[in-house]
Amino acid sequence: LARLDSSEAHWQPFISREEDRTSLSHNYVYAICEDPAGTLWVATAKGLNRLSDDEKTFTCPPETRQLSNQVIVAIANRPDGTLWLATQKGISRYQPQTGKVDNFDSGDGLLSNISLPGALLVTHREMLLAGTVKGLNFISPEPIPANRHLPAVHLTGISLSGQPLISPLSALLAGSLELDYHRTFLRVDYAVLDYRQPGRARSRFRLAGLDSSWHSAAGNGSAVFSHLPPGEYRLEIQGANGDGLWNPRATVLPVVVRPPFWETAWFRIGMLLVLFGGGWLWHRHRLRRHLAMQRRLAEARSQERALVREATAQDYHDTVGHQIARIGLYGALMRRLLGAGAVPAAYPLEQEPPGESLANYLSKIVAAAEGVSGDTRDFLWTLKPGNDSAGHLQDYLLDFAEDFFEDSPIHFSSQELSPALRSLPLSMDCRRQIILIFKEAMTNILRHSQAEFVSLAFSGEGQQLVICLRDDGIGGAEQVPAEHKNGLNNMQLRAAKSGLRLNLSSPPGGGTTLTCRVGFSAAALRAPENGRDHDD
Repeated sequence: LARLDSSEAHWQPFISREEDRTSLSHNYVYAICEDPAGTLWVATAKGLNRLSDDEKTFTCPPETRQLSNQVIVAIANRPDGTLWLATQKGISRYQPQTGKVDNFDSGDGLLSNISLPGALLVTHREMLLAGTVKGLNFISPEPIPANRHLPAVHLTGISLSGQPLISPLSALLAGSLELDYHRTFLRVDYAVLDYRQPGRARSRFRLAGLDSSWHSAAGNGSAVFSHLPPGEYRLEIQGANGDGLWNPRATVLPVVVRPPFWETAWFRIGMLLVLFGGGWLWHRHRLRRHLAMQRRLAEARSQERALVREATAQDYHDTVGHQIARIGLYGALMRRLLGAGAVPAAYPLEQEPPGESLANYLSKIVAAAEGVSGDTRDFLWTLKPGNDSAGHLQDYLLDFAEDFFEDSPIHFSSQELSPALRSLPLSMDCRRQIILIFKEAMTNILRHSQAEFVSLAFSGEGQQLVICLRDDGIGGAEQVPAEHKNGLNNMQLRAAKSGLRLNLSSPPGGGTTLTCRVGFSAAALRAPENGRDHDD
């Protein structure tokens, strides 16, 4: 396309450029036309172009995309500004003032849809002449009446998973279409009943309950859905005539997709009842087990208390019984010396011990009473629940050792547990046996060792609590004759009774070391140990 400027004898070309939207849409120009308003219209092989007011650029009105075809081979205008456009698929009427587009084809009476280039003319009587490959068409200037018919939509077939339904459609329309959850591939065929322009009829459908948007289709089409979830839906189909007039009354087909049994309300209610019932039975079972366990625990505690009372009575009898018997014996002897009567039958004597006096018997009674007092104090200490840790045992033995060696020439020192090991629990019997073992050992040191230094150390080694009593005396305890090893044998028996590991090392002239090991489950924490030194 080119324009001649006669005043300057200059041609101005107009060329299509893809990157420039203000240029011609295509370089192949079939026709040009100026409407009564002075606007120049250009028909190209790629749509209708309008020359802008600046006479330098072009625009393509967006509504012209509705033309029957974008290859416009001829153009003509009427005095009212209406443009007639001949295309390769019929003739279109375009009203620039309103943007309305009407398309006509062979279904409207044209001899052919293929128009000849440039073969379009409006006569002085406003008769439109249109040339096609099959002849000349005469189009009256009288207004073409609009199609006001509202076409109905008729269902022509329904198939599920590729299998057509045998049930009459009238029966389905009277009720609803019910589908199983495993047969959800639905196809509904329909036809739009527009007999005036059947080829240009349109349709649209939607499945309410799944998608609220409309889907456009041809006049005779199909609505296809797959993998529908369980639920209730409404298939709505509307039809439009050739002039685009939609029937607001849609054809409706209710669709019900039955859920699987495990998604039904009765199944869920049943499962809830089963769960609640199972939970209630499980709770009753646990409650019965708990009550039975409580009964067994109560019986075990009762038996344990009985055993503890029996063991306590036996221990107390073993500990202080002989001391009390000695007190009774010495009292009877004193009574005899005083002439108060014979010795009771409970204390038979063949003859009176020679050289004994009331003062000696009295001192022996006092010593026995002190022994009873000390043993009772030790026994009561082990029974107290608050003294069940290694720290309490350590404090008790250290206090006893300090008092025991206070008035002796022996120098006593100690090494204490780390704070992390003080809370280790020890049983009552274990604490009692350890106390008796080390009190016996300290007594032997004071009587026989001739030591100058004694140390008592508490420590942790791996999974064991270690208590070590060491002196620098004459040693040789291992070489003492068996008839004089009663004290050592008693210590070994006490250790075996409580599961303690007792080790005695006493080489001649090398002092004596007594080591007691107590197992525990918690790993010993390595921490600096505190010590205390006493020069008593």
